[in-house]
Amino acid sequence: KALKNGLRVMMVRGYSSLEQITDEDLRAVPVVVGSGSDVLDAALCSLGVLGRTPLRGAARRMRSRRLTPAELSERSRIPERFRPAHVLYLEVYQDRISNVYATTRHKHNSLEHFWCFIDERFPEVGGCSEIRPAHARAYIPEAIALARRVQRAPRAGQPEDRSTAMQWLTNIRCFFADVCTWGAEEGSPFEQHAPPAVPLERHDLRNIGFEKIRRRAQAQAAEKVIDLEREIPKLRALAIRRWDDAEQALNA
Repeated sequence: KALKNGLRVMMVRGYSSLEQITDEDLRAVPVVVGSGSDVLDAALCSLGVLGRTPLRGAARRMRSRRLTPAELSERSRIPERFRPAHVLYLEVYQDRISNVYATTRHKHNSLEHFWCFIDERFPEVGGCSEIRPAHARAYIPEAIALARRVQRAPRAGQPEDRSTAMQWLTNIRCFFADVCTWGAEEGSPFEQHAPPAVPLERHDLRNIGFEKIRRRAQAQAAEKVIDLEREIPKLRALAIRRWDDAEQALNA
């Protein structure tokens, strides 16, 4: 399938050699399960046609630029009355704490689920400043249920619950904690968006199963570190051997 895809690209584009194939050509290949696109990508990278490391289909089709918080909000399902606080928070968070795009996207997605829940369950809430502890606590079981619905099917022997819901709820708790803190600053634009008190606290997320998930994640991380430490001598030996081979080739 990879060979057929490569031949089709060359025929459609009128190319006479592999070196003419570009990333744009690979992105133009329709997304079909089992199409061989990843194998073709890896082969072209190995041959030096593409000056990068191999990418999977999802990575090849990533946007060429970062979306701003306003653009993320416009392309989301967030109700209009929650967007001003949502966009303002992401913009200020990027300036004050972290400008990592993946972090911005994670926070955006977490808050989007929450705002949609509030809009559906509590339509009388008119904005961010009207969120109360009862609203936020009602979302906890909904977040857990939603995470179970959207997560990938667990493999054999793998626990069902993952850390998705915990991450969502942690992002929401941090959002309100930051908004209330920043809203207390003199002349802060968050003042109009801040609730009277933080509606979701750390103790609200205790004894609902997240401690077990966190311990399991820590154990898995420790296991990966140990596996990596076992492989380091092999990697070092391989690097030394290749270095020696390169020196011999140069001397010859």
